Amino acid sequence: MIYEPCHTSSDEVLFGVKGPGNGLGYYAWYLYPQNTFTTWEEAEKAARLMNLAFAEGKAARSREIKGLIG
Repeated sequence: MIYEPCHTSSDEVLFGVKGPGNGLGYYAWYLYPQNTFTTWEEAEKAARLMNLAFAEGKAARSREIKGLIG
């Protein structure tokens, strides 16, 4: 799994998604507050969808490369 739900470093109880890229992980509450969630369940759903989208994109890119190689 590339993306996982996580707690953020906020005084409030906020949750986020940990993974590669800007706006994710521990400091998201401060730098990218729009990327936080109020419940753990929302963060889990977002992480699951991000992993699904990543896997679909990876599979599409693989098919494209295989088609170009022949």
